[in-house]
Amino acid sequence: MEQINRTTEGTLIVCPKSAQLTYKTGILGKMDPFIKITIGDQKFTSAVANNQGQTPVWIDKFNFKIKNDNMLTFSIFDKDKLSGNDFIAEGSCALANIIKEGKKVIEHATCMRHGKSAGQVVFELEFIPDASSKTQPLKQEKPHQQQITPQMPQQPYYQQPYPTQQPHYQQPYPPQQPQYQQQYPPQQYPQKVCNQPPIQNVQPQANKVQHNGPQFNGHSLPIIRFRLICQKCHGDGWRKKDGKMIPCSKCYQHAGYCKKCCGTKYTIKENKKCEKC
Repeated sequence: MEQINRTTEGTLIVCPKSAQLTYKTGILGKMDPFIKITIGDQKFTSAVANNQGQTPVWIDKFNFKIKNDNMLTFSIFDKDKLSGNDFIAEGSCALANIIKEGKKVIEHATCMRHGKSAGQVVFELEFIPDASSKTQPLKQEKPHQQQITPQMPQQPYYQQPYPTQQPHYQQPYPPQQPQYQQQYPPQQYPQKVCNQPPIQNVQPQANKVQHNGPQFNGHSLPIIRFRLICQKCHGDGWRKKDGKMIPCSKCYQHAGYCKKCCGTKYTIKENKKCEKC
C-alpha cells in the first residue's frame, strides 16, 4: 500500500480581484477601499481603489512563500488621510484544498464585521510547489505476520496397523500417550478472552479537560479536532472578536464541551467560573 506525501512548500500567488461590501463607513462621498492580506508572518497591502465605494476592484498580485501554512486572513479599510483609515470588514480563507489541487482557482471569501456578515471578496489563487519538494509516494510496509505451524506426529495413529494375531476389538490403545491426547505446544495458542479482565471504557469524557492544550486567560484548553467547514474559524480554532483572538466556541461545542468556557471551566468572555459547568 502506498501513501502520498504532499508537500506544502511552494509559492502561493494571491490576486484580490474585487469585493461586494454591505457596510459603508461614511454618509457623504464614496469609500476608498484597500485590502491587507496576511499568511503567517507575511503581509501585503493592495493599492487604494479610489472613489469605488462598496464595489472596489483591485489589480494587485502578491507572491507568498508557503511552508506548512493553511490559512489566509484579510482586512479591508477605507483610506482617510485626515482622520485615519476606517475599518470596514475582515475574513479568512482556508488553503488546504487550494494547495492540494495545485492549480488556479477562484475563491469567494465571506467578510465579517463585529460578528455579522459584511459582504464577500473574490480572490484568484494559484499554488506552485517548489521544484526540490515534489510529491513523492511513500511505501508502507505490511506488518510481519508470524506463521505458526503446529507440530504433527510423524506417524499418525490411524496408519499403525493392529497386530494380526489378536482381533481388532481386543487391541488396547497405548496407555502412555493416547492419540487423542496429542496437543500442540501451549505457547502457540492465543490466550482466551474469557481469562482476561474486562476492558474498561477509557474514552475521555467531554466535561473532563485535558491540560495539555493551548493556553487562554491562564487556563488550558482541551485538544480537539477543528472543523474546516466551521463558519467561525474555518478550521483554525481561533476567531477574532473586538480586536482579540479567542477560541472558536462553535468547534468546542461541536466536540462536546461547554460553549461559554470551551472546556476550561472559566468563561472565555469574563474569565470567571463557568456557571453551566
